[in-house]
This record gives sequence, C-alpha cells and structure tokens, in this order.
Amino acid sequence: MLDNSNEDQTSTSSIVQEGNMSAGTASLERELTSTRRLLWGNNVKEDVFRRWAQGFQFSTDEPSALIQQEGGPCAAIAPVQGFLLKILLSETPGHTLHDLTSEKCNSLLVRAVCMILSQCLAAKYNVAVYRKGRAVAHVWDHDQVVGGLRLRGIERQNDIGFLTIMEHMQYCTVGSFYKNPKHPVWVLASETHLTVLFSMERRLAAPETAGESAERIFRSFDPEGNNFIPSAALQDVLCAADLVSEPEYVELMRRKLDSENLGIILLSAFMDEFFPGCERGAPDTFTLHHYNGLSRSNPGGRVVFRTGRAALLECPMRAATTDPMLTCLQTKWPSIDIVWDDGHSPSLN
Repeated sequence: MLDNSNEDQTSTSSIVQEGNMSAGTASLERELTSTRRLLWGNNVKEDVFRRWAQGFQFSTDEPSALIQQEGGPCAAIAPVQGFLLKILLSETPGHTLHDLTSEKCNSLLVRAVCMILSQCLAAKYNVAVYRKGRAVAHVWDHDQVVGGLRLRGIERQNDIGFLTIMEHMQYCTVGSFYKNPKHPVWVLASETHLTVLFSMERRLAAPETAGESAERIFRSFDPEGNNFIPSAALQDVLCAADLVSEPEYVELMRRKLDSENLGIILLSAFMDEFFPGCERGAPDTFTLHHYNGLSRSNPGGRVVFRTGRAALLECPMRAATTDPMLTCLQTKWPSIDIVWDDGHSPSLN
C-alpha cells in the first residue's frame, strides 16, 4: 500500500497558501476601495479623476519644470516643484537650469517627493501637509488666541516659503516664517491656483533683521502706503514689534516722534529712533524666476521659467490691481518693482 501522507500534506499546504493569498487579496481590495472612497467619494466624476491621475511629467521646453495638464492638482504639483527647486539650488551647485539631463531631473523629482513624505511621517500629526510637516489651518507665526480659541500657526522657519495675493485682500496673514524660508523658493497662491517663485540669490532667504521686522510691522498699520501712522497707533506698533510698550514710555515717544503734534508718526522718524543705521539683510537688486505648470498660462503654451529683474526702492510701491504678480510680491517686499525679460508679468492663474 502506497504512503500518500506527504502528498496530502503538500496539497493541504497549497490550499492554505491559496486561502491566505485570497484573503490577502480581498483585504487589499477592501483597503483600496476604502481609500478610493475616502479620496473621491462614492461617485467620482471621470474628468476630475483624470486631472489628478496625470502623474508627474516634465516640460520638453524646461528640463526641470513639471507640467500641469488641467486645473486642480496644482496643490500637489506646485509644492513638489518647490522642493525640487530647493534641492537643485542648494545641493547641486554648478548646474544651470538648462543643462540638466532627464536622469538628473527624475532623481530630483524622487528626492523631492521623498523629502515631502518624510516630513509627513516625522510630523507631530500624521497628516500629509506638503509645505510643512505639521498640519495647521493658518499661515501666521506660532499660535494665536482669538476669542478664547487657540488657532495653530507655523512653528518655525520652513524649507520653502509661501506668499499669497489673498493677504493683500486681507483674507489672511502670512507670517515671517513663510515669508523668510530657509531657501529662496516660495509657493505663490492666487484665488484659484498655485505657482512657484524662486531665485539663485541666497541672501533672499536670510531671516529678517530686527529692523526689517519692525518696518514690516509699522507698514502693516499703514495700509495706504503713506509712510506714516496715526500717533494713537504707536503703542500697538511697539507691542507688535516686541519693543517697550509701557504707557508712560509710549507717551514719551509719541511726544518725541510727533513733536509738532500733527497726529502722525513718520516711518523714517520711527526707524531712526529705534533702529538707527539699520541695513537691509536682502540685496537691493536681484533676479527672480517664476514657474506656472499650466501650458495655457504661459506664452506660446510653453511651460518655461520666466525671469525678471527686481529692485527694492526707497519707498513702497502702491499695489497695482492690474498686476496680481506684483501685488502678491509686495506682501513680502512692499517696495519691490520688477521688470520681466519678455516684457509681460507672469500669470498667477
């Protein structure tokens, strides 16, 4: 009589393995279905899904510029582009923007995505946030208490920055941590789209000096750009600038800075009193580059980096409602003026 025990054991083992594989496949299918439902809901629109399923693709006209085929995924593409440029500018010296091979750009892309995902994994809150590893609802510095409610902001200086035209419209306040990142790369936000601004000038990434911070705060109390504030606002300015703001001292300074009792305090007098001889941390002239991944938003439909020559003037420029790009940049550099090489301001949309 033949001994079939080994064959029976092998058959049983195969059945168990197949069962485990089937269970694993079913579990994976359930997980994928749950993830799809979480991302897209129960009834995903095909055109919306197609926009987000485009993948990462580089422009044939600009080796390191990612293409955005349709509106929507700029919230993923622009931050990845920002981190890619951050790596390119800081860790690959000697390269220009135009001598990069496809292999090099692919390597930069992988590193950028990994860098973003590593921030999410190391975050205090395990939530995917592209510009910062901590999920917060506001872009100001630190936490603020409003009406007894603590609203979370940015904890520290970030790798790349963020500017938005919505700040000019007074819908939000972008803090110094985002305006002065570790690297001269900023994600720019319009009402509907995200693009990227960057520069080779490393000094643009220097933290604000105490004088620059105080000047920015002073100007925030001067929304019309008149270079003066009401005398009554001095205490609020001093308090916001973390200077002595005791009532007796404020009154003494008010009489000194408004000696003619005109009811106003000039920016120049304020700076001379509290920050005499203060120098800018940033250069007065520098070159900026702008990226917009939508081909329809670029001249000739070619996704390329647009270049402009910027200058910081003595007096702040008035916001130009016909030039959203300039208006957005003025939220960081109130006195900036910029001339673009092709004579046209890039689109934020």
